[in-house]
Amino acid sequence: MIVKVRKEDLKEAVERAFKGVSARSTLPILQSFLLEAQDNTLFVKSTNLDTGIEVKIKAEVEEKGSICIEAKFFSEMVKKAPGEDIFIEIDDNLNVNIRSLFSEFTIKGLSSVEYPSIPKVEEGYKIKVKQELLKKIIEKVGFSAAKESSRPILTGILFEIKDNSITAVTSDGYRITTITEETNEQIGEKSFVIPAKDLVEVAKILKEGDLTITIQEKHVMFSFDNTTIILRLLEGQFIQYKNFINLESKEIKIKREKILTSLERMMLFSDEKANFVVIRINKGELILTSKSIKGKAKEKLEVETEIDGVRIGLNTKLLYEALKATESEEITLKYAGEIQPFYIIDKNYINLTLPIRLVGEEEEAA
Repeated sequence: MIVKVRKEDLKEAVERAFKGVSARSTLPILQSFLLEAQDNTLFVKSTNLDTGIEVKIKAEVEEKGSICIEAKFFSEMVKKAPGEDIFIEIDDNLNVNIRSLFSEFTIKGLSSVEYPSIPKVEEGYKIKVKQELLKKIIEKVGFSAAKESSRPILTGILFEIKDNSITAVTSDGYRITTITEETNEQIGEKSFVIPAKDLVEVAKILKEGDLTITIQEKHVMFSFDNTTIILRLLEGQFIQYKNFINLESKEIKIKREKILTSLERMMLFSDEKANFVVIRINKGELILTSKSIKGKAKEKLEVETEIDGVRIGLNTKLLYEALKATESEEITLKYAGEIQPFYIIDKNYINLTLPIRLVGEEEEAA
């Protein structure tokens, strides 16, 4: 294989493909890129067996071929290459010679024969959306998916597509987060669940422009620019989240920035044993208190509400993450009772978080 490519094109390709490289696999091949040169194109591919990424860039191909090369090392090498062009040449012993301006490196590659094949997703249910819209949806709900769970389905993001809207939902058993966004075209009706951790990585490389989503029985494919990403769908029944959402409760209007910065200060007093904040709501006033072995904190915030003389205990980190995903200057909180879910609402965004039952020393924090 002998190929010449622009450094900036290759740099962007390896940055995108790196999202599919296995971080912990004991198989060296899964910590590698597969480089394939054919016609006037260089393909940079990666897979961790759940995610497959393929990025294609223009290239001057003198000799076709393929090679596997250690991803992290190659990425750093491309990033630090001095010239505008990069030349890659592979000999019969799988030695990879890389030249750029006056620099030249030789590293050992792996046979491409051993590289796992990335599933093909060509036909299926197709949706066209804007990259920036999908990125926003993922960022709004991805944080509240379960990291590990006895119910693997909860580690995913549920997508419900109907008419011209997309609803995304996540839950880790302690909270539910949902957002609904309108699209510019009729996109039919479909629902599926994609692993949240993989989608969060996908969101990092989304920019602007159109994106096509193709859904098959076991896989979903995202196609945009010169990039194709294939993810494995999660199997199983997602929770009936609508049964848990009841918005008929009393409202509190509050400035987003004020409660966020206050919570950041409250979090300074959190530790492994006491990671909670007590919220007391009086008419026109919201009082935050936190207590741990580090000390205690108390802050008062002005709010608009008719609620008076109530309180609720909430996990500080979960509350902060939910508020961080909002964007309006003023947001709505909903209080239904000391042991009822606590809501955060911002336009088409809803988060409900289960409270902490206040007993003993926890009551003293209030």
